[in-house]
Amino acid sequence: MRRPHASRREAARVTQLLASLQAGTTDVLSLCRSDASLYCDDVDIRFSKTMNSCKVLQIRYASVERLLERLTDLRFLSIDFLNTFLHSYRVFTTALVVLDKLITIYKKPISAIPAR
Repeated sequence: MRRPHASRREAARVTQLLASLQAGTTDVLSLCRSDASLYCDDVDIRFSKTMNSCKVLQIRYASVERLLERLTDLRFLSIDFLNTFLHSYRVFTTALVVLDKLITIYKKPISAIPAR
């Protein structure tokens, strides 16, 4: 569920992230690890306590939409996650569903993406 003013907070956080990256004072991976809100369990995504090879919490289960959001989110670039998804998506969905959802994700303006 979306919190009031979440989009303003998210915009401020993204602005701070970009400023610190441009200044060279931090990297994306350390910011992702330190931002606990990126790993909160929700109705359509749950995390395990196990870390993956990049020292990020593994996804225990998630909806196709949330998996694709993570897959396309630049903060979570992971060749392991991409390979795992591409090797296993046919077990729980179809290629047409994946392509349709990817098209939908990439057609959204940045301001329309909900802050989670």
